[in-house]
Amino acid sequence: MVIAGSELPAAAETRAPVEGVFAWANPITDGLNRYGQKDVHILADAGNWYLVATEMRVPAQEKRGLVLYRSPDLVHWREVSLLFDRETIPADSWYRDEWLAPEIHQINGKYFALFHCRNNRQRPYRLPGFGLAVADHIEGPYRNLTPDRPLYWGNNTNLFAAPDGRIHLYWDRDGRIYSAELDPEKGSLKTEPGEILGPATLGKQFRFLDAPFVTERNGRYYMITSSFYAGYIIRVRYLTASSADGPWTMAAEPLLTFIESEADSTLRMPYPPGYSFAPPTQVIFHHQIFRGPGGLDYLAYHSSEKYSEPHLVIEPIKFDGAGGLVVPAPKQPQHSVSLP
Repeated sequence: MVIAGSELPAAAETRAPVEGVFAWANPITDGLNRYGQKDVHILADAGNWYLVATEMRVPAQEKRGLVLYRSPDLVHWREVSLLFDRETIPADSWYRDEWLAPEIHQINGKYFALFHCRNNRQRPYRLPGFGLAVADHIEGPYRNLTPDRPLYWGNNTNLFAAPDGRIHLYWDRDGRIYSAELDPEKGSLKTEPGEILGPATLGKQFRFLDAPFVTERNGRYYMITSSFYAGYIIRVRYLTASSADGPWTMAAEPLLTFIESEADSTLRMPYPPGYSFAPPTQVIFHHQIFRGPGGLDYLAYHSSEKYSEPHLVIEPIKFDGAGGLVVPAPKQPQHSVSLP
């Protein structure tokens, strides 16, 4: 298997393809939104990888809706469909604007898209709500199961299908993590939402929590979440549990740490006249573990966007067999993995 990029960012060194090696350079930009993307979510399906994300706004324009990208190699992408077109959504709908932190999951042969929206004309400062849509094919068309109201109000909602068949949702709100069970067929919550991580459960370990992601390996459950510290310091931490219901125990050491001096200050593209600055962004780090080339585990997130555009980053990640998670070569511009 040979996977390598031919159009790499200017700062990266191009490598010749090698049989049995997955080689790439971060950040990955080919075929993706040139103004950047946050909160990336990747799903393998039928020999391709698909990506949805929080699209950065084109200056002076509204977001178009929910964009789906496809790639044969995780390096070269192209837009394949607009799963929700904002122009076709009624002006008074709750899900007309923003399109934050989307995900797509395959459950029982169907595809479920999770999205976060609000109506900026009616409630421009309200916390976004999250909705659910279903399709028979990953590229759509999707039918909104929540046209009248969101499932709930919150952001960065992660869907996790547990081995026992239960579907869990995890999201952040006011710096805390909440959870509930989902009935995907009915497009409704099965259980009352409740806080699962906050000051009462984490004590002195508590910081402003953001963007939970849950997965399972060998009967052990892992949650990744970002924490804010003083200034521009973000630590990506992970917690483990013996059940998707918790209780969750936080690992002593962070998985990754991002600090002010590492923030990228280089704008990677020209902006339209009158817009010579990067789109306003936040220092929030949404992380996802997904199956990549060779059936190996990879970590996907968006690059540091304190002063520049955020772009897709992929890094190898390993479960150490003792309940730990390891990123062997964090934040490197070049990566090369031997495939089994």
